Amino acid sequence: MRMFHALLAKESHPCFRFDMGLLLDKEAVDSRSVYVGNVDWGSTPEEIQAHFQSCGTINRITILCDKWTGQPKGYAYVEFADASSVANAMVLNDSLFRARLIKVLYPWQILHVLLFSSDKTLQFRLAVSRLLLFSLL
Repeated sequence: MRMFHALLAKESHPCFRFDMGLLLDKEAVDSRSVYVGNVDWGSTPEEIQAHFQSCGTINRITILCDKWTGQPKGYAYVEFADASSVANAMVLNDSLFRARLIKVLYPWQILHVLLFSSDKTLQFRLAVSRLLLFSLL
């Protein structure tokens, strides 16, 4: 364990730079992103971009799909160019998109919903996510 910590302490080590850069980059991206829930399965990134374009410049739209079936999971992430656009996007919470009311949340709010939900399925998914996350570390 000491050897591992000594290795990480060296800034010249490529793993240290890569991991820290990845962590800092993720935090920066999360601060500029919103979670969009209850997205229709037939939605395209172009349609989501059109819905959120009034909020600010969009860097990326990610529609998550099931890895086995390829079907969309019903939610997406919208990453903006700057963090000030996130506040504008929050105004679109409960707005109508493809005849559905979408939920627009900060990414950290998703964890809160999972932690404090009374739905056993959500709690199970959170437990599995934790196991997967810690097995990757």
